[in-house]
Amino acid sequence: MTDPINPKLLVSAALVLVLVAGWKGSPCRAQPSVPDPDGIGLIEVVESLLALDPNIALEATRVEIARGALLGEAARFDTVLSSRLDRSGLDTPTSEIDSAETESLDAGFGASRELRSGLSLEPSVSLSQTDEEGPLEAVNLGTVSFTLRQPLLRDRGRAVVTAGERSAEQRLQAADLDLSHRVSERVQAVAAQYWSVVAAWQNLEILRITEASARTFLDTNRRLVAADARPQAELVLLEADLADKESARLAGEQQLFQARRLLALEIGLAPDEMDRLPLPSDALPEELLDPSLTREEMPALVALALRRRADLRAAHRQVEGDELLLAAADNALQPRLDLEFTPSWTGLVEGNDPGALLSSGFRNVPGLSTSLGLVVSFPVGNRLARGNRLQTEASRRASELTVALFERQIGTSVPVTFDVVLQSRLQLERAGRAVELFEQAVANEETKLRAGRSTLIDVITQRDRLTAARQTLVSARLAFALALLDLRFETGTLLTRDPAAAGTPGKLGQLRVRREDLVTLPPLEP
Repeated sequence: MTDPINPKLLVSAALVLVLVAGWKGSPCRAQPSVPDPDGIGLIEVVESLLALDPNIALEATRVEIARGALLGEAARFDTVLSSRLDRSGLDTPTSEIDSAETESLDAGFGASRELRSGLSLEPSVSLSQTDEEGPLEAVNLGTVSFTLRQPLLRDRGRAVVTAGERSAEQRLQAADLDLSHRVSERVQAVAAQYWSVVAAWQNLEILRITEASARTFLDTNRRLVAADARPQAELVLLEADLADKESARLAGEQQLFQARRLLALEIGLAPDEMDRLPLPSDALPEELLDPSLTREEMPALVALALRRRADLRAAHRQVEGDELLLAAADNALQPRLDLEFTPSWTGLVEGNDPGALLSSGFRNVPGLSTSLGLVVSFPVGNRLARGNRLQTEASRRASELTVALFERQIGTSVPVTFDVVLQSRLQLERAGRAVELFEQAVANEETKLRAGRSTLIDVITQRDRLTAARQTLVSARLAFALALLDLRFETGTLLTRDPAAAGTPGKLGQLRVRREDLVTLPPLEP
C-alpha cells in the first residue's frame, strides 16, 4: 500500500518546475537588441558634423585667407590705368606796366602692365594746349609714347617674378589640405563617439535584461518561500542581487545619457537640441578581418599613409612655397638694373576746339623719337632684402622639419595602430568565444539545479559571469571599431575626394565620407 501524497510536496514540485522553466526561457539568455532602425545612422551624424561643426568652419576661413593672399600676389600683373587733367593760368609780366596772360590745359592717359616674364609695358598719351593772349590760335601738342622696361638683374625671368604668386598657390593648396585633415580629425572624433553611444546602449540593454531576469527569479522564489518550498533566508540574497542589478542599470542609463550628450556636442548641436538627438541605428562592426593578415602588411600601410596623409602633403606644399620665395629673396639681394626703351612721336595742331586737342597726337608728326637708357638702383646695406632672406630661409627650414616630424610620426603610429587592429581582432574572437562558453556553462548549471546538484547562488554566479562576458564582448567590438577608425585616420583614408570637384580648394563638397571607409581596413596597396 502506497503512502498518500503530501499536497505541500506537490505544490513545491510545481513551483520548482515553474522556476526552472522560467530560468530556462528567461530574458537573461537573450542577446541584446540591435540599435533602433529608425534612429540616426553614422553617415547622417557625419553629414550633420560637416554642416554644423564650428571647428570645420574655422578651418575653412583659413582657406579663404589663403585665397585672398593669392589674389593679392596676382594683382602685381594687373593692368593699371591712369589719367590726369590739369588746367592753369599764368600771368607773366612783360614790362613794368604790362603783362601777358597764358592759359594751358594738360591731359594724360596711360596704362602699365608687368608681364610674368618681368617685362613691363607702359603706353601713354600726353596732350597739352597752350593759349596765349592775342590773335593767335592755341597750340595743341600730342605725344604718344610706349615704354618697355626690361630688368637685367633683379626681377628678371618668370621664375623670380612669379615666385610670390606661385608660392601663394602652394599655400592655398596647403590650406585646403589642412582643411581636409581637420575634417578627417573631426570625422574620426564624431564616429568614435557614435560608436561609444552604440556600445553604451548595448551595455544598457544587457543590464536591463539582467535586471529583468533577477526580478523574475526573485518573484519566483517568493512564491516558493510562501509555499514553504524554499527557506526565507534565500530572499535576502536575491533581493541584494536585484538591488545590485538595478544600480548597474541606472549607471548604464547615466552612461548612455552622457555619451549621447557628448555626441551632440561633437556634432555641433545647440544645448537645447541635444536631447532631441535620436538613438543610433547602426550596430558596431562585427565582421572580422582576414585571418591571414599579419604585421608584414605594415610597410604597405606606412607607404600608403605617406602618400595619403593630408597634413604631410600640406607640409610638402609649404616647403615648395618657401623654396619659391627663397629664390626670389636671393634675387632681391642684387642691385636693380633696368633697360628702358621708349619710342614716341609728337604732333602739333593749332586751334581752340576740342577736336584739335584730341587729334594733335596723330597729325603733323615729323617723325619717330626714341629713348634708350639704363636705370640703376641699389639700397645701401640692403637690410630689407637680407632680412627677408633670413626669414624665408628660417621658414623653409621649419617647413622641412615639420615634414620630417610628420614622416617620423607616421612611421611610428601606423604600425602601432595596425597592431592594435590585429590585437583587437583576436580579443574580439576570444570575447565571442567566451560568451558562447558561458552560455553553455549557464545551461549546464541550470541542468544541475534541476537535478539537485547545484545551488541558486551557483546559477546566479554563472549568469553574472555571462553578463560580464557579454559586456566584455561589447567593449571588444567597440575597441575593434575604434581601432579601424584610428588606422583609417593615420593612413589618411577616412575621406575620399570627389574628382568632379577638383580644382576648387576650400569646398567641403569635394570631400566624401563612405560608411565602408569607417568600418573596414584601408586598401592594402603594394
